[in-house]
Amino acid sequence: MLRKSVLVGFCVALLTPAMAAIAGLDPDLVAWWPYDEGQGTVAKDMSLHGYDATLTNNPTWVAGKLGTAIQMSGGSYVSAPHIPLDNRTFVIALWINPQLVGGSQVLFSQAQSGSTNLSMHYRLGGTTSTDAPVRGVRMGFYSNDTDSPANLFQDNTWYHVVFWYNYETKVRRIYVNGVQVAQSTGVAAYLGTTGNTQVGRWDTDTGQTYKGIADDVQIYYRALTDSEIIKIMSGLMDASLAANPTPDDKATDVHQDAVLSWNAGEFAAAHDVYFGTSPDDVNDASRTNPMGVLVSEGQTGTDFDPAGLLEFGQTYYWRVDEVNGAPDYTIFKGEIWSFTAEPYSYPITGITAKASSSAQATMGPEKTINGVGLNADDQHSTNGADMWTAALPAWIQYQFDKVYKLDKLLVWNANQIIEAFVGFGAKNVKIEYSIDGTNWTELPGVPEFAQGPGAPTYTANTTVDFGGVDAKFVKLTITKNWGTIAQGSLSEVRFYAAPVLAREPFPAVAATGVAVGTNLDWRPGRGSTSHKVFLGTDSNSVTASTTPAGTVATHGFTPSSLNFATKYFWRVDEVTDAGTYAGDVWNFTTQDYAPIDDMESYTDDEGSRIYESWIDGVTNTVYGGSTVGYMTAPFAEKTAVHSGTQSMPLTYDNSVSPFYSEAELAFDTPQNWTANGATTVSLWYQGSAPAFATTSSGNIIMNGQGSDIWGTSDQFRYAYKTLTGNGTIVARVHSIYNTPGNDGWSKAGVMIRQS
Repeated sequence: MLRKSVLVGFCVALLTPAMAAIAGLDPDLVAWWPYDEGQGTVAKDMSLHGYDATLTNNPTWVAGKLGTAIQMSGGSYVSAPHIPLDNRTFVIALWINPQLVGGSQVLFSQAQSGSTNLSMHYRLGGTTSTDAPVRGVRMGFYSNDTDSPANLFQDNTWYHVVFWYNYETKVRRIYVNGVQVAQSTGVAAYLGTTGNTQVGRWDTDTGQTYKGIADDVQIYYRALTDSEIIKIMSGLMDASLAANPTPDDKATDVHQDAVLSWNAGEFAAAHDVYFGTSPDDVNDASRTNPMGVLVSEGQTGTDFDPAGLLEFGQTYYWRVDEVNGAPDYTIFKGEIWSFTAEPYSYPITGITAKASSSAQATMGPEKTINGVGLNADDQHSTNGADMWTAALPAWIQYQFDKVYKLDKLLVWNANQIIEAFVGFGAKNVKIEYSIDGTNWTELPGVPEFAQGPGAPTYTANTTVDFGGVDAKFVKLTITKNWGTIAQGSLSEVRFYAAPVLAREPFPAVAATGVAVGTNLDWRPGRGSTSHKVFLGTDSNSVTASTTPAGTVATHGFTPSSLNFATKYFWRVDEVTDAGTYAGDVWNFTTQDYAPIDDMESYTDDEGSRIYESWIDGVTNTVYGGSTVGYMTAPFAEKTAVHSGTQSMPLTYDNSVSPFYSEAELAFDTPQNWTANGATTVSLWYQGSAPAFATTSSGNIIMNGQGSDIWGTSDQFRYAYKTLTGNGTIVARVHSIYNTPGNDGWSKAGVMIRQS
């Protein structure tokens, strides 16, 4: 790429969407594991190069970012044969959803040996990492590494990570979610010629295993462009189809007011959206037979807001067909995606239990709340030691960590193999609840507890409706069992409560670097009709409700103004028909400053080059002798940077008319740089001082550099001025800079010599 005007002759070939849909994969794609098998112990290499991978030490198949994915719990990994990556350009890309605990965790590796440039290890830094940046990532060739900044990653969040290497220039880059976050130039290439290609493990140190989910791993023998990196984030399955749905496919606990969105197919001019609760209807429907699930036909936007609120706990299915433009208007049928809306109530955790007695020490009341007898399908065992058993009359009392709005109680009754004969299970039960543990209220309408079958496939078969009562304590008294022996027993109970408090704040609790233009948001409590927001810089004032910021009808609040470098406290009280529920006090800290232009957004692609925004004298002579950017790609400076990964080169030539050099950036909207408490505008620059210049008045401007002058060392820059008779010399030192290695010996002075 050269920065010059060119006239390009070209011809146009018409590529139909059908042809594009079956176009081949990138010829430089050397390996690709989508991890979409969803079962088994082999991950197929869909690049057709035969690098099939083996799942080792029982990683599990889970829902992924794109289809299914593989979850590794530390010790499990995926291993493929050696892929030659030595002495060549390559790119490695994958989606990750990490659990950043402990030290380093290796995402991707090859290892010929633990020697310089012979062991490729790309790793995340855990919370106690001493090598890779904490919550950052390292691209390592072994003692020849590139690190990202710290604190890029959070737990349980999807990130697209790219490791980029150009063999010709030895430049390494790291991208996260399509944005370059690190770059360096290595001293040598990766040289390893043996060793398996592994995801989640490193042969050289098997303790540094990855904990989290990995999806859609791709390897290229080419340095992808920035735009190509963004493109592959959507996967490689079929560019003509809608992709990357939000909510994620098979997501659970989706907000009731969720808005659906997706990435458009490459050829889409419009979109048909199908949405409903029947997977068959959503799959079979079409424009000619909409079946009641074609909810939007021919829309141009890539989002859809379902009418009203989603039903609690309902699973929904949806599909987006991409519609091509003229002349054929071909429809590309999309995949079927699904998600499940949030439940009305959630299980309560952190419960303690006590009882009137226990038949044995191994049959205590804690057995009813610790899940010891349940499997992954909520089926309870028949082992008596997994249940609470006590002599009748018997009671068992539960205490929560705070007052909850109770919705329901699920009960697994006694389930020993002999239950059908002895009938230990509770039958008639009195239930009472209390806020303080002293004053009790009996719950009306308690149903008869169903008897357990005495089988290992037993699931809960009694539900008690609490109707939304407020309680911190619940007491169950067994007044009659299913048999004649005076013993009562329960296997497991599970309390559910409706969340009435505002929760899941955005920004997250204790977040830092929050943009001053951020809107606050939260997940609303059940039954809330409005929301009272308190916001201030003093936690006590927010707790005391003396800093009201406003009341809103829906969740979400826009502060009137946030100042830079300020810690804020805020609270949301949920107003319901039954009363007001005071929320927890949250906090966040705003960014220290906001960049006007940090030079990071510019690329080498047409339309986003640095000189296309900063207009210089090359583009418009009114700006004089300035030149923004380099004349060949990369157009931005990649080495001399203050922060981030690039800066703006600006050269100038004031020797000819108009005898000045400027560069100008035009903003789309007027700027107010005094808002949000800002007091300073700063510009970081680095340049070369003039070596020597004489002004029209005869003054001399010069710089000097060198090492320490002592003994026979003599390093000067001279300015000559011949004097005849008396004269005056005035020297002003503008600055002194100690360069690395001169040990602080920088000096400036005047020497007068008679000659």
